[in-house]
Amino acid sequence: MGVAHLHNTDDFRQAAKRRLPAPLFHYIDGGADDEVTMRRNTQAFDEVRLIPEALADLSELNMQVEVLGAKLDWPVMLSPSRAGLPRGAPCPRRAAAAHQARASARSPASAVGGPRST
Repeated sequence: MGVAHLHNTDDFRQAAKRRLPAPLFHYIDGGADDEVTMRRNTQAFDEVRLIPEALADLSELNMQVEVLGAKLDWPVMLSPSRAGLPRGAPCPRRAAAAHQARASARSPASAVGGPRST
């Protein structure tokens, strides 16, 4: 099934489940603790229409956003993860830098110089 046939987050989730090795899929798919944040994020994404509108004029589209005082050309952020990456977390950081996205710090506390969890 191609991406053109994926219309919502569950379609993408099922496609990932079919294509990824089970341990990697379950690591990415799982939530922490009682999974409240994961349920809220899923609910929010369920309200987003992923079916593109054909022939829409995007010449004036501005995707710039400001996140925590940093201006981003487009709203893409990557979180650190070593899952499935032979060289670990540096790979997503390099990809983010190459495409003017942002890669988050190891933890929110490390981003502001606070204590880190180990």
